[in-house]
Amino acid sequence: ELAAAVVEVLTAHDIVLMSNHGQVACGTDIPDTFRRAVFFEMACRIIVLSHGNYTTV
Repeated sequence: ELAAAVVEVLTAHDIVLMSNHGQVACGTDIPDTFRRAVFFEMACRIIVLSHGNYTTV
């Protein structure tokens, strides 16, 4: 079930965050995938540190 859900989401998105599991990131190659994963992790950290009090631009 989880694998099927992840595959479905990855058809429209590059990264999936799974509750109690972590993230799955996809890119064009390993450096691109790593970059996407790092930026996603940074974005999550910003959201957590802001306690959800942020504005998107």
